[in-house]
Amino acid sequence: MAHDKALVSVNGASLSKPLTLSAQPKTDTSRKGGDPKKPAIRFESPILRVAHPTSSFRRTRLTFKPVGGTQHNYDQAGYMFVWPHPDLPNPDAEHPGTTETGPFYVKVGIEVISGTPFATCLANNGQLDFSAIPLAPGTEGDEITYEVMRYNGSLLVLLVRKGDDGQETPIPVRMIDWCLQENTERPNMWVGVHACRPDWNDEASGPLEVQITHFEVEDEHGATQYA
Repeated sequence: MAHDKALVSVNGASLSKPLTLSAQPKTDTSRKGGDPKKPAIRFESPILRVAHPTSSFRRTRLTFKPVGGTQHNYDQAGYMFVWPHPDLPNPDAEHPGTTETGPFYVKVGIEVISGTPFATCLANNGQLDFSAIPLAPGTEGDEITYEVMRYNGSLLVLLVRKGDDGQETPIPVRMIDWCLQENTERPNMWVGVHACRPDWNDEASGPLEVQITHFEVEDEHGATQYA
C-alpha cells in the first residue's frame, strides 16, 4: 500500500470542519458479541480514517467529546483501528465481509454499560478481548483524550488524564500484542475515529453526536494533524 495521508470518510461520516461524527440509532461495528437480533458481522459506524502499512504506524493522539454525553447503553465513540482483509480492502455497512474476510479491529474510547460511562478497549480478531475502566460520574460529556503508540511491537493504549492544574498524566490501560505483528494476510491498517449507537433496547430518538477536537497520526514519515 502506498502512503496516503488523506482523511477518508466511511459510512457517510462528514469531512466538514470542525470534525463531527453523527451515529444514527441501530449503528454498530461487530464480529461477535453485538445485538443478538442483528447479524454477527456488521460494519456500520461512521468513520473518519487514514490508511497505511501496519509496519509504518508509530503513534496517534485523539481528543473528542460526545455532545450532550453518551445517553444510551452501548453508545460508543473514540478510536477505530482496522485491519482489512485484502479481499475486502474497503469494508463498509453494505460490505461488512464474512467470517474470513470481515475486518479485524480495535475500538478505544468511551462506552456506556448499564447506564455508566467507561473508558473501554475492545479488540476483535475473531476472538473478543474487552477491558473497561469506570469514568467519574457526571463526566460522560467531558472531553476525553487517548494516545496509542507502537511499543516493543505491541499496540499500547494510554488514557490521558488532565489535572486541575492542566498537567497531563498518561495512564497505560491496555497492551495488545497481535495488532502490529507481521501479518502477510492483513498487512495494512486504518487509524480512524468512529461513533456508534447500537440502541439494543429501542430507546434512542436521535443520533449520537461526537466532536473531534484533536486527531493526529504519526507514521514513519512524520505526523499529520487532522483536527
